Amino acid sequence: MRTKMSARWLLWSLPVAVLALASWTTVSWAQEKKADQPKVEPAKKAEEPKKAEEPKAKDIADTVKATANLKTLSELIEAAGLTTQLKEKGPFTLLAPTDEAFKKVNVEDLKKPANKEKLAKLIKNHIVKEKVDLAKAKTVKTMADAELPVVVKEGATTVGGAKVAKTEVAAANGVILTVDTVLTPAEKPAEPPKAPAEPKKPEAGKDKPEAGKDKPADKPATPEKK
Repeated sequence: MRTKMSARWLLWSLPVAVLALASWTTVSWAQEKKADQPKVEPAKKAEEPKKAEEPKAKDIADTVKATANLKTLSELIEAAGLTTQLKEKGPFTLLAPTDEAFKKVNVEDLKKPANKEKLAKLIKNHIVKEKVDLAKAKTVKTMADAELPVVVKEGATTVGGAKVAKTEVAAANGVILTVDTVLTPAEKPAEPPKAPAEPKKPEAGKDKPEAGKDKPADKPATPEKK
């Protein structure tokens, strides 16, 4: 009886054991295969190209310095001590004479230290402390306290008689308008010499002798000859 039961248990347990062994083998083989396979990393998102930083706009002083036909003006701005002012916030309008325009002026004389005040006034006569629309303006007031007339005729614009180029140059703190003539500030007219003071006229009656005073005494009567 015991032998039959053992045989039955063996017949029942053997398929279970075979099935368990097959499952373990399959799992082990799958794990080994997985371990052998190279790890596949998730694809990285493509990096967006960085936007190129736009170059900062230069101020008027640096823009003049970098402009090919304004070299003389740049030198004179520096010699006049106005570079710092043209780097301020503004806005400014600079009427910029070209190198060709400065050929009509004695530049070397203006650069002399003794003429610094004169040079500063000359440069200030080309600076307006606002952004000017020449199409609408009738006059512009410069930092030299001058009122320059604006004339628009037959497509050409002049300021103070100087012809303005059609293309303007933008700067961080204003705008640059090139002109073909140096705008020399008007000299104040000399005051006429004062006329010499007229001698004071005597007041009426003061110089006349009063009655009875300072009158010569009467001569004694001459006796009559008998």
